[in-house]
Amino acid sequence: MKKTIKLWTLLAIMVAFMVSCTREPVSPTPPTPDEDFVSSDWVDLGLPSGLLWAKCNVGATSPQDFGDYFAWAETSPKSDYDWPTYQYWQDNRITKYCSNSGWGYNGYSDNLITLEACDDAATANMSSGARTPTKDEWEELIANTTHVYTTIDTTYGILFTGSNGNTMFVPFAGFKYRFFGLYNGNEYGTYWTSSVRNDFMFEAWFASFTADTLKMHYVNRPIGYTVRAVHASH
Repeated sequence: MKKTIKLWTLLAIMVAFMVSCTREPVSPTPPTPDEDFVSSDWVDLGLPSGLLWAKCNVGATSPQDFGDYFAWAETSPKSDYDWPTYQYWQDNRITKYCSNSGWGYNGYSDNLITLEACDDAATANMSSGARTPTKDEWEELIANTTHVYTTIDTTYGILFTGSNGNTMFVPFAGFKYRFFGLYNGNEYGTYWTSSVRNDFMFEAWFASFTADTLKMHYVNRPIGYTVRAVHASH
């Protein structure tokens, strides 16, 4: 009886071994989008908020490319950047992002002061979760990094270095106004924020970079500026 039990036990072990050797190998679990999305498109600069910044401008294929130009609250580049072509403008009045009915079309007011996703060039043209930074987020970047003016290939700009040693190059991409083409490329950096100027809603805030200064300023919404996106940390 004991010999029979031992024989059956041995046979069971052999069958189990044979099955394990012939079974299809198990593929490793594919990375989730959260694990896979960061490395090529975004950089962690060790900011207090943990916010990630895009390595390239919206519409660019490398850090030194200027990318596309957008009117504030528009998601596609165009050939004429002026009030008559601006999507939220009618009869010399604003039709969205207006907290003062005196400036709104037919007394329009919505109290919106930050871009909605449907009007965000970064959200519309990049991967899920991308958006245009607020005025405060641009200020956080400037305050918590060191800055060196430098050139990559023939493109002049600023190299931001975070507390963790990671870097991000931001080119001086200039701007576009009306139908006249590019102004001040390689001389002046103008990057939209997602924040409207609440005390004068014909204008929105942007990050202004020259060879002397890094500061926040405001300008009429229809002018064509570049966009550098941000993404929440993962």
